[in-house]
Amino acid sequence: RIAAIAEDQKVKLEFYWPVYVLLCDSLVTRETIRTHKELIAAHPEEDEQPRLKLINHLEREELMPIHDRILEIIKERTSVARPDEKFLALLLKYMAHVKVFKAIRKGFSVRPDWTPSKLSKPFPDDFLREVERRALELQCDYNKTLGIRTMGHEHRDRFLRAFSQRDPGAD
Repeated sequence: RIAAIAEDQKVKLEFYWPVYVLLCDSLVTRETIRTHKELIAAHPEEDEQPRLKLINHLEREELMPIHDRILEIIKERTSVARPDEKFLALLLKYMAHVKVFKAIRKGFSVRPDWTPSKLSKPFPDDFLREVERRALELQCDYNKTLGIRTMGHEHRDRFLRAFSQRDPGAD
């Protein structure tokens, strides 16, 4: 019975951890893009072309592949994660956001200032936080099932509360 529980938890972790790590990578990339957009706006006298090239590269060569990989994991492994209705709704919002983002960046928008948020498909606010919470909670439970005291499962709730109060950023 313990082996079955551990295997079930392990399978779920194989969904949540990869998505979580990729979302963190996405967050870092989006923050870098946001910083360069802010620098362009703050310094209109400077040549913006180098920054625009960097932004374009980050969006097409970094962010799109991250989103593609997350979508691949969602399509292949959502059934093993057994999402509840709340999390399934977040997955669907994320998928809609990515589809609009990719269409815009592939040149299907007629306005250069369009973003998924402006087209009613913002990055779901709680998506990263919820993936993170589920990954950490499952990891704690898995470790406890196996008798591993890595994080100190007696502090799990306090640890998860601390993470849930962080602001992971958005669109």
